Amino acid sequence: MDNTPAKLGTKKFFHRYLRLAPERFDRYFYGQWNLTKRLEELGNRILKREVSDEVNLLLFLIDVAVWKEPYESQAKEMIKLVSENSYYDIKSAFNKVWHALAEQKDEEAIDAIGSLRGFGKGDGSRKIASAVLRFLSPKGFAVVDYRNWFLLSNTEGQYFEKPLLQPLGRTIDDTKGRPIDTKKYLEYLHVVRELAEQNGIFPAEVDTALFAFSDEIRPLSVTPIAGSNEAKINERIGDRYSTVKYQKMVEVVMRVVNDNKKKGHSRAAITLEKALKKCRTPYEIMNMCYNMTTRASYMDRNLAMSGTMTLSHIMKELERIYRE
Repeated sequence: MDNTPAKLGTKKFFHRYLRLAPERFDRYFYGQWNLTKRLEELGNRILKREVSDEVNLLLFLIDVAVWKEPYESQAKEMIKLVSENSYYDIKSAFNKVWHALAEQKDEEAIDAIGSLRGFGKGDGSRKIASAVLRFLSPKGFAVVDYRNWFLLSNTEGQYFEKPLLQPLGRTIDDTKGRPIDTKKYLEYLHVVRELAEQNGIFPAEVDTALFAFSDEIRPLSVTPIAGSNEAKINERIGDRYSTVKYQKMVEVVMRVVNDNKKKGHSRAAITLEKALKKCRTPYEIMNMCYNMTTRASYMDRNLAMSGTMTLSHIMKELERIYRE
């Protein structure tokens, strides 16, 4: 191949594929590049602790998980797993991450995110945890992906002048199925950071360019766009984002339900939970919450008088998700 780092030289290679990255990311899944930019902005605010409340930290984790696993069946499973983390566990994990990043303790930061469901708890995988750190600190971290490991190890080809990592498998399919734990992620990170320093870019940009180039080894598009019905494609894309939005909004409303159950206001909690279960779309959830926070509804005012969490407390989060 003529476009490999070995043929082009690494500086020219990274410049070329960073330029191609937006189109290649959207080829992988439509809207992926815009989501990447949005998560970078939010990740920076979280790193600075400008955003540190549990709800927004959870929503950030959900978005990162869906960014890493964007197709419908994967996305639904990831949303379910990530939403099972308690607010206490999420805040505890981020407190450890903030401390570890400040102290430059990579392993502690990796394992703090890896302690959460959906990010490695139970199986030890650090693939999705690496994406969280990449968005929190693109200058220090990169996503570990089987495609990138395949390229860096020169598996089945001569991509770099010499292998930079030991192969995980004999083929790209074999590489895809192999686990990557903290130790392996640190090996990968060491190589990526060296490439970043040598070429005057960030580690996150190294993984971005490699992922974009990998389209020429194995096409990124799972469902070919060419020749397909555009209306059906747009409908499928819209359905996916509607599903993600719905799941996020359900989780936020359930925070009110669970807080009221915990504090003994089970009647109000059950009423709200039953109403939520009848909602089938983001619009219906938003409409229900607007109705329950107007003067025509006594429930939210009664909850406020009891000192528990109300829908009014979470309306801004709901509106933000709904507008996305």
